Amino acid sequence: MGTLLTGLGETKTLMKLSLLTLLIGLPLAFLLIPNLGIVGVILGTLLAGLPSMFLGLHWIWKRYNVTVDWGSSVRIFVASTIAAATTYLSLNFLNTVEWLRLITGGVVFLTIYIIVAPSIGAIVQDDISNLRAMFSGLGIISTIANLPLGVAEKVARISSAREK
Repeated sequence: MGTLLTGLGETKTLMKLSLLTLLIGLPLAFLLIPNLGIVGVILGTLLAGLPSMFLGLHWIWKRYNVTVDWGSSVRIFVASTIAAATTYLSLNFLNTVEWLRLITGGVVFLTIYIIVAPSIGAIVQDDISNLRAMFSGLGIISTIANLPLGVAEKVARISSAREK
């Protein structure tokens, strides 16, 4: 949203939305960080940005008649929530050093997301093709990305065949 507003020359509106985020974020920081630590920082950042995000989206819709693809956004949110909840629950059973928990959590999250997102339509075949094209010129990264993209592609094909 910030890039759109900047590109449209609406920097004054963007500044107002940023000030709103700051006005909400400061009190949240004093409330959440002492009690929750780093989780409070993350939670405060997420919560502080919500009102300005919704106000900004509403302003853009009213002024320019442009809106978010809400259906796609909800599917992405659901896929992320399922992957995050599964990761959180699986890490509760893993009692090991933090760096191993981080790597395990990343692998679990990506694995679940790569399976769930295409199965509920959050990622479609065109998205996977676009990702392949973006990664194609990145050498070893392209090779590494091909495995999860291949899995997502297979899940997307199965899901689209099921819908027909």
